[in-house]
Amino acid sequence: MSRTAHQATSLIEVALREPSKTVQRKQFNLLELCSSLENWGVGRNYYRKIWEYYPDTYFTVSRIVLTKMDPDRKRGKCYGYWTWKGKKDEKEQLIRSVLKREWILHSSTPLPSVPLITPTDAEKAAAKK
Repeated sequence: MSRTAHQATSLIEVALREPSKTVQRKQFNLLELCSSLENWGVGRNYYRKIWEYYPDTYFTVSRIVLTKMDPDRKRGKCYGYWTWKGKKDEKEQLIRSVLKREWILHSSTPLPSVPLITPTDAEKAAAKK
């Protein structure tokens, strides 16, 4: 049996194990996800794991109010715009269940474009001196 065939059978064995024995990926609450992104993730789209079977269903975070008593900054309130099956609600609302560990960053969220900074001729000349 070749090495790749052995790896494939071991992956199949892992996939067929009982769910309690498989390694689960770490799940995050909404504030933990937002804190890891630039500008606290405002303007990004997030959905809960239970909504993954509904296409184009997510919240767009518009603002975050953190709890002053929490030094880890993992508690607070999030506000955003609800989109259900592609229909966006125009009214900002409080996002419920932000502390549940089942939030995922929506893949259709456009990443902020970072402009390519190239040195000018004057900067290149100054660097050579």
